[in-house]
Amino acid sequence: MTDLLTDLLKTGIVANLGDHDDRFNKIERAAEIFAQQLHAQPSMLIRAVLVGLDPNISANDPIILQTEKVLINEWKLMRGLYEAMPINLLRVILLEACNQAAEDGDNAAILWLTAADALPMLSLGKEEAVIHQLLIGWAKKSEANAIFHFDSSAKETDEALIGEFELPEIAEIEQPKVDRSGLLLNIEMAVGPHNAQSQTGNNPNPHWTNSAQQWSYQFAPRMQELLADELDTLAASLCESQAETVQQIQEYLTTLASAVNEAMLFQQNRILETQQSEQTRLNALWWSEALYSSSLTRSYRELPQTIATVVMAMDLLNEVTKPTPASVGYLLAESVNRLPEAGFDRKLSLEDLLTALVKDRAQLPKVWLETLTPLPETGRLSLRDLVVFVLANPTTDISAAIKRTGASGEYELSLPKFAHALFRQEQAVQLAGSGQ
Repeated sequence: MTDLLTDLLKTGIVANLGDHDDRFNKIERAAEIFAQQLHAQPSMLIRAVLVGLDPNISANDPIILQTEKVLINEWKLMRGLYEAMPINLLRVILLEACNQAAEDGDNAAILWLTAADALPMLSLGKEEAVIHQLLIGWAKKSEANAIFHFDSSAKETDEALIGEFELPEIAEIEQPKVDRSGLLLNIEMAVGPHNAQSQTGNNPNPHWTNSAQQWSYQFAPRMQELLADELDTLAASLCESQAETVQQIQEYLTTLASAVNEAMLFQQNRILETQQSEQTRLNALWWSEALYSSSLTRSYRELPQTIATVVMAMDLLNEVTKPTPASVGYLLAESVNRLPEAGFDRKLSLEDLLTALVKDRAQLPKVWLETLTPLPETGRLSLRDLVVFVLANPTTDISAAIKRTGASGEYELSLPKFAHALFRQEQAVQLAGSGQ
C-alpha cells in the first residue's frame, strides 16, 4: 500500500467509511488485487487512470464495473452500505492500484503521459491537491525512466567494471611421507621368514639367504611389489592434492571469464545505447528544422494546420526511442509553433478543432489512418483517443464523442499544446502495447 490511499480517504470524498479498520483493509486488498491485474496487463493502465481521475465517470463504465467486482469479492456486503454505485470509492481504489503499478518505470511513464493532458480537461473536487501531487510523482519517475533509457551516460559507470577478484586461497600441498616402520617390516618380510624381533608380516619370504637360489626367487617379486605399492601410494596422494588445486583454479577462471564477458557485453550495449541516443537527438533536431513529413512525403507547411499538428506528433514518435525525455515533447510544441498561424497564443475550442480535423481528413491517406491503434468500443477516452475516433468515424456526433473524454466542447487549447498532448498520449498507447 502507498500513502495515497490514506490521503485520498482523508479528503472525505468517500462517505460511510467511518473508523472501521475492516472496511479499510478490504479497500486496501481490492487495490492490491487490481494493481496485480495492471502489472499483468499494462494496456489497462490507460483506461484505469482516465476513469480514476474523472469524478463524473459513468456508473456503467467498464472499468468501474470491473473495479466494483474486485471490491465485492473482498467486501461482500459493500452494496448494502452503498445503495448507488460508490463512484468515488472505486476511483480511490483505481488510483491506488495505478500508483502501486507505477513502481515500474514504464508503467509510471504510461500513467503520466496519459494523465498529464487529461487532468486539465476535468473538474476535480476535494481530491485535487492529492491528485496533483500524485501526478508530480509519476512525472518524476517517468522522466528518470526516460533518461535511463535515452542516455546511457547517466548510468553508474561502476556497473561496467569487472570488480575485484582475488585468487582463491590454495592450501599448501602436504608433502607425502613414507611410512618408514611399515616399509621396514615389508622389506624384512621380503628378506626372510621373520625379523630380528621374530615378527612376521604378510606373505614373508619362506627362505633365508643361505638358500640363495630359492631365496632370490622369492625376494625379487616381493621387493618389486612393495616398492611399487609405496610409489603408487605416494603418486596417488600427490595427484589428489593437485586435483583439488586445479579445480579451485578452474572455478576461479570460469568466474573471471564470465565476469569479463558480462562486462564486455555491458560495454557493447552501452556504446549502442549512446549511439542510439545521439542518433535520436540528431533525428529530432533534423526533423524539427526540416518540418518535413516522411510519412506523407510533404512539408507540414503544405497541410492544413490541424492535420499537420496530428501528423507531426505521430511522425516525431517514429523518429525517437521510447520512452522519451520530457524535452522531446516540448521540441514538438516549439516546432508546431513555427507553422503559420499555429502559435501558442492562438487557441481553438475542442469542438472546433475536431470539426476542422474531420473537414480536412481527406489529406490523410487511408494507409496512414490504418496505422493508428484502434480504440475500445466503450469507456472513457483520452484526447488522443478522441482524435483517432473522429478521424476513423468522420460522420460521428462530435459533441457526443467529446463527452466520452469527460471534457466540455468549449475546452480550449493551442495547436502546440494539442500536439504535445497527442505526442504524450500516443506514446503511452505504444508503451502500453496492443489490446488497450
